[in-house]
Amino acid sequence: MERQEGSGKTPTKHILWLDGLKGLSALLIFTHHFLLAFYPAIYFGTDRESATPLGWDTALATHPLGVFTGGNFWLCVFMVISAYIYASRVMRLKQETCREKLGGIILMRYPRLLLPVFVTGVLNWCLIKGLTVLGLNYIHKTTELSPLGLILHSVVIQWITPDTLVMGPFWMLHLFLFGTFLTILLAIPDRREYRFYPLLLLCLTYPLGCMDRYYVGYVLGVLLADLTCFRQEEIGFCKMKLEAINKHLPLAAAILLIIAGLYLGGYPSYVQEPANFYRHFGFYVHRVTEAYEVIHCVGAVFLLSGLFLLASHPFLESRLMLWLGSLSFPIFLTHILWLEYLGYPLRDFLKPYLGSGGSAFFTWWILLCGILCTGMLYRKLKLT
Repeated sequence: MERQEGSGKTPTKHILWLDGLKGLSALLIFTHHFLLAFYPAIYFGTDRESATPLGWDTALATHPLGVFTGGNFWLCVFMVISAYIYASRVMRLKQETCREKLGGIILMRYPRLLLPVFVTGVLNWCLIKGLTVLGLNYIHKTTELSPLGLILHSVVIQWITPDTLVMGPFWMLHLFLFGTFLTILLAIPDRREYRFYPLLLLCLTYPLGCMDRYYVGYVLGVLLADLTCFRQEEIGFCKMKLEAINKHLPLAAAILLIIAGLYLGGYPSYVQEPANFYRHFGFYVHRVTEAYEVIHCVGAVFLLSGLFLLASHPFLESRLMLWLGSLSFPIFLTHILWLEYLGYPLRDFLKPYLGSGGSAFFTWWILLCGILCTGMLYRKLKLT
């Protein structure tokens, strides 16, 4: 389902199910960090870290179902969605107004990201200092940043380089910013008359991926925007040919793309050489360090491509998922605060009474309620 936003001659199509997918991605990124604290064997695949009697957490480390516990894949989904949205906005601009409106898009990106990130970083710094003074710093977390250093890192340094001094998960903020600029740069020359531009984008994945592997997701997001903005006739022709063979073939193609995307998304991030069917990726993995990032970016594009081919998205367009989508960025930013300052002590307090499974179950729901309340507060204060 789509709705038109904006006025004048250049309306912007807002695709509702993308909001639902962002909400799902944020929820699964939180679940990834949560399970990393409770069941580390899910990620590292070592028996000594297993917290279950049958060792299912160790087996899940290299199983395709690990896609639902692998935060890196859903981070890549976030990036591809961001690239698609910004590229689509640029591609739909009229050429005579492109320069004027591009300036606004570029200039607003940094402050829109900065405000909620800065507030979250300051909140984390205050919690560390306050809990330490009160003797309640359960995980003995420290910070080497002075107030001036906190401002400098929050406003400048973490936006131009991978930096974790403000908060660990903020290492990717420079990718969010520069990935957007890269997306806009690649989307500017894209018009229908450039027939071979999709091929050029595919060629650019290699040099840009050498700069940072996550840039592959942004380039492929631009490619996806090109296909949906300017290649509808070609896509419609292909669907018509498939329907001529069998009316269910377009649906089958969509399902296969979604399955392929989830399968690639299940590729393990922390197990260096999986022994199961993922070992067949070895021809690529042994040539690229941390190749799982590229594999996950490709999987994210497959997933979105399959979803675009579906006629309806009742789950992702449900009121619950759209509501989660509106809170996706606050969930992404604040979930680590709840996990570190409440999740760890709650885990250790409940474990003797409920066991690892029971303590994980109740702690997850308690943290989720806190995270959602924080997200609603961010929205109410217009931080996002």
